[in-house]
Amino acid sequence: MMTSGVGQKNTLSNEPSLPATETGFTLLEMVLAIALVVMLSGVFIVVFSGSLSKAQTDAAGERIASLLRSTRAEAALVGRRFRLTFDTDTDQPIVTIERDGLGEPGAFTAYKAWWIEQSLLPEGITVSACELSGENTPDETDKLETDEQDSLDEITFMPDGSSDSARIVLTSDEKEHPWAVEITLNGIDGTITTREIDIEEIEE
Repeated sequence: MMTSGVGQKNTLSNEPSLPATETGFTLLEMVLAIALVVMLSGVFIVVFSGSLSKAQTDAAGERIASLLRSTRAEAALVGRRFRLTFDTDTDQPIVTIERDGLGEPGAFTAYKAWWIEQSLLPEGITVSACELSGENTPDETDKLETDEQDSLDEITFMPDGSSDSARIVLTSDEKEHPWAVEITLNGIDGTITTREIDIEEIEE
């Protein structure tokens, strides 16, 4: 028995249709997604800021280490005494030369060179300490008498290639992610080492 075309059409039209697939987001899902993005962004900013502060401090430490090497080499090349210290207001390095050791001993004047300009510290880096060590360490009573207990020491470089031994500490101004780098100079053989230190070590 054959079914008519009209009957077949009616049979198909009576079958229930499948529900349409939902592709949109609910309001709750959108709120949760936005909250997750904001939270992850905050974590990224914190991590990125800390890494940037560390990288900046490490780079500043390498600049000062390079400046120490260059000043030592220049003193030997020129045959004059050089001194290196830091401006207490700007934290920038200052290099001076004793141009006439016989006629005006102890008279140091500013020395200009391209390698000094390249060693300028970036904004946000502070020189927390510049202290002589070893035999040339200033006596505490001398500091008290001259009212320079909080000043930064001068590092002297000799024409024979030797120099004062010293310790320099650089710190970042980032309060949430503080970093500190210590640069030590061995005045006998010119060895320079840099290392990251805890902020608490600065006061030691």
